[in-house]
Amino acid sequence: MTPAQKTLYWREWSACSKARKAKGLLVSESVRHELHQTALGYHKSSQALTNREFDKVLGVFRSFSRPDDLNAQLHAIEGTEDRRKEYRRRALAAVAVFIHGDDKPHSEYLQDRYLDGVARKVTGTHFDECDEDQLRKVTAIVERRVRQLAKAAAAKTVSEPDPF
Repeated sequence: MTPAQKTLYWREWSACSKARKAKGLLVSESVRHELHQTALGYHKSSQALTNREFDKVLGVFRSFSRPDDLNAQLHAIEGTEDRRKEYRRRALAAVAVFIHGDDKPHSEYLQDRYLDGVARKVTGTHFDECDEDQLRKVTAIVERRVRQLAKAAAAKTVSEPDPF
């Protein structure tokens, strides 16, 4: 978890604890671990949660601290889809830096084919069918390629002699 996620985790646990106490329910470390079990179906330390697991745990915490706020509880489902959309957006933006066609439709076709090829090579599935973790990997590869090309272009610019 990132530092921001850790802060959010403990803030949500604190709110959940207060709500549970107000209802006369037990609050302890073992209860917090039981809520992880409820959210995930298995026990996992808060330090080792993936983004998807983190969202599920927050959803359970919020079911106690904000029982009337369905949107807060649905965050567990929507958080994963939001991250998938962001990874997809970033991958498309990155590939657009170095793949160009004759016109916009041709460029988009070539970019989609490239991303599909990377996804199949790395994950064994089509780009549009990748889950969050697979999209993260594909996006990282494409963004790394953009950095490599930028570094090579910068080196080429520096090594060219000044004609004057």
